[in-house]
Amino acid sequence: MKKTISVFLVLCILTGLMSTLTSCSGKDPFEKGSTLDATIKSGKDTKIGNSAKTGWELLIPDGVMGDGTAITMKVLSAENAKSYGSSDFTLYGTPIEVSGDGVHGVWFAEPVPVTIKIPKEYLKDIAAEELFFATYEDGMWRYFMPDHVNMKDGTATFKASHFSILGFGKPSEEEQIKTFAGIYAA
Repeated sequence: MKKTISVFLVLCILTGLMSTLTSCSGKDPFEKGSTLDATIKSGKDTKIGNSAKTGWELLIPDGVMGDGTAITMKVLSAENAKSYGSSDFTLYGTPIEVSGDGVHGVWFAEPVPVTIKIPKEYLKDIAAEELFFATYEDGMWRYFMPDHVNMKDGTATFKASHFSILGFGKPSEEEQIKTFAGIYAA
């Protein structure tokens, strides 16, 4: 009888542990958000974040920023991202805020790649051509076409030279047309 109870208790504990570990691995990185810090070191590239784990990844190549520059990338939580909502732009994931040495917004000496992991629920019925990165400036979104979208891996990459707040998602059809016209008419 004691052996049966012991086995039962062990199974209950293991089941609870497995359940906890399994739910953590599939967790939405955008729900709670995160803050990531890095310091630029001469002679090597600096990677901040991991698109699979934090939703966003910023790669700063060697020489783009000065040695010792402190960079902070904040992946906004779903709650904090609500203030950036717009009827013209459906966010896929949440925006990021980037600051350098405590100053809001960062200018890079040359464009740096920024990668987002597109949430799975948005990959079903979407075309890569409908997806855009956007910077939030003066209370509105300004749209940019991604440099690369990999629908199989669920990632999109954009090279940015400056931003303080960067989002990703699907603009309204009207905003998509304006963006395409601005790019191809120039």
